Amino acid sequence: MPSGHPLRRTTTPALPLVQSTDGALPFTWRHGWRRWRLFLFAFLVFVDASAVPIALYYGLTYAGRVQGWIIFAVVTTIWGGPTYLEFGVRTIRLMKKSKFFRPLGTDSRWCFDMLTYTSITIMTAVTALFVVGSAPHNVWLRVLCMPAPAILYCLGGIMGLIMLWNLMGWKAPFRISSTAKGEAVLPAAYYFIEDVVAVNAGAGRPYREALAARYNASPRFQRMLHKQSLFWFIPALILAVALTVVALHPSVPATGAYGVCWAVPFLWCSLWGGITVWWCKREMVRERLEWEERNGTADKEARRSTRTDASGSGSGSGSGSREAVALGDRSTTEGADAAV
Repeated sequence: MPSGHPLRRTTTPALPLVQSTDGALPFTWRHGWRRWRLFLFAFLVFVDASAVPIALYYGLTYAGRVQGWIIFAVVTTIWGGPTYLEFGVRTIRLMKKSKFFRPLGTDSRWCFDMLTYTSITIMTAVTALFVVGSAPHNVWLRVLCMPAPAILYCLGGIMGLIMLWNLMGWKAPFRISSTAKGEAVLPAAYYFIEDVVAVNAGAGRPYREALAARYNASPRFQRMLHKQSLFWFIPALILAVALTVVALHPSVPATGAYGVCWAVPFLWCSLWGGITVWWCKREMVRERLEWEERNGTADKEARRSTRTDASGSGSGSGSGSREAVALGDRSTTEGADAAV
């Protein structure tokens, strides 16, 4: 996709990628309002998935003297509302007759992307922990400390498996978003960026095509996504293990462990997200400068050679004219001498 090309909705299959030849990066996304939609969704997830369980538990326990099983019946009922709603919306988009939101290389309405499978894994784990922990009349509070660390286990574990395939050079055992079975596996961050922006932000297949073109064209972009994948999945697993120790160790009060285990993962995600934005902006500035230096130099040399050829042909024609004038003057003089 040429730089600055608008992302248009279409019902036709995606066209083959065409690399840019005008010296510009093959993809520059004009995100516009989409980034604010994603930011609002992330804020709602933070409030619903972290702040609400903490506020309900401590507020109803110490201010309302409500029994634990009633508290967690309420928490289990309302937890993850925006997440489940967004999951339903993106699933419907992928199943539509139109191919606009689907991964590249497939036309099947039942071919979901990697973010769909990750979301199913996370929701299953969290729901199971809620049910097991709140089923007894006297709730198992230490089990109910684990849903947030379980999110880190699922996210970090899936990213870790993808990175293992990527680092070992193994072929994809099944379709991973736009990577077909048997193709090389890309860094984990690539798939999550592709799926979130293409489906949740509504950019569709044109974004998937453009992201693939950018990844194939830019070595720095490839390194950036590789580093971002490691930057996210390794700390996620380390933090999940640490929070598991906090939740289950008998020396830590269960009431205190509950607040720590529910707050820390989402605060960590906010911090890591801010660092990621700063890091990626810096890397993309360097990427653009390197690209312009590498491709701009070739363009300048081509233009310089063109100007040299043009000036050479122009000077040649001018000297030829001057020689013709000199020969004409000489022949005129010789003719006059002969006449005399």
